[in-house]
Amino acid sequence: MGQQCGGVGAAAPTSTSASEHVPDVRKVCKQLLQLLCFINFIVAVSGTAFLKKWGTAKKNRRSVTPLLVCGTSAVPKKGVNVKDKLLTTKKTISVFNTAKDSPLNYADLLTFCFRAGQHRYSTVPSIRRVAKNTGLKEATVSASTSRLAELGLLNADASIISPCPHRDWFVSSEALEQRFPQESDLSWFLNWKSLVRRPGNDNPLTVPAVLTYSLIRHSVHNTWKPNGGWTHDYLAVLTGTNPKTVTAVLDKLEQLGFLMVLDGMRFRLFQLRESQLACFADKVTPSGGSSEPDEIVNDFGPGSEALERDHRERAALVEYLMPFPLADKVKRRIVERITERNDWRDTWRDLAKKCVAACM
Repeated sequence: MGQQCGGVGAAAPTSTSASEHVPDVRKVCKQLLQLLCFINFIVAVSGTAFLKKWGTAKKNRRSVTPLLVCGTSAVPKKGVNVKDKLLTTKKTISVFNTAKDSPLNYADLLTFCFRAGQHRYSTVPSIRRVAKNTGLKEATVSASTSRLAELGLLNADASIISPCPHRDWFVSSEALEQRFPQESDLSWFLNWKSLVRRPGNDNPLTVPAVLTYSLIRHSVHNTWKPNGGWTHDYLAVLTGTNPKTVTAVLDKLEQLGFLMVLDGMRFRLFQLRESQLACFADKVTPSGGSSEPDEIVNDFGPGSEALERDHRERAALVEYLMPFPLADKVKRRIVERITERNDWRDTWRDLAKKCVAACM
């Protein structure tokens, strides 16, 4: 009996301990479940933030040009459309690609290209208009117009000779010729966009400098580069200059912070400050092209005061002559004679006395 009791006594604590641990296991499972839920929540939040950040970075990579370096290692991938926003605010001109044997200098080239562009509208622009839209001086445009006529590209009235008698001086596109067979052969010439020099002695850039910079900038933004790479000779051909001028121009552009010439004749273009942008002519909005509404203000124009005084002084002159026994024709003649003088508003009283005395 003692053993049985002892056995029962020994077994009792074991049974009681197991029953006491059942609630603890459930509690632990509950805590583990809560912990798993918390971990899932953290992972979900972190994953959402990561995806959002990754998506923003990816979007930025798509929208921003990786770099502005003209070279095979820096050409954006195919399909990336790079648009030069500077061309939307600055005046531009389409410049034809010239061949190596072309005798045209940069002034001849710009003059011919602008006149060719106006030819499609059956317009012969004036010397002043060509100068305004090319950045050249009027005397330079006049000399180039005469030279182009001597070379057989222009008629005596400065109109374009079409078809072009010297197509071999320019680089044509067979694809454009096949696509637009009915168009003028001028529309088949390959071309690039050039900025226009702002006139003024305070402009540190010359016309050749603007042409060279524009050609490089156009090529970078269109992901194009010559097969053999850039050379001073190649830049000289397309800009109508010479290698010596190109060397001086690149040095000037680098000195002023427009670009940097890297190894292997690669170019790095920088962002432009306002002082640099001021070197290029602004695009002029045609009259009536503004989206802002017209208006009438409750005020007088700045020039109306002078006209108002003329009206007032003339009326005083007429009133002064009324008492005198003179014919109306004579009085009108006196008014006309007096008001012909530039200083009549201040001197008409003395003049009127002399005229009346002479007519009495």
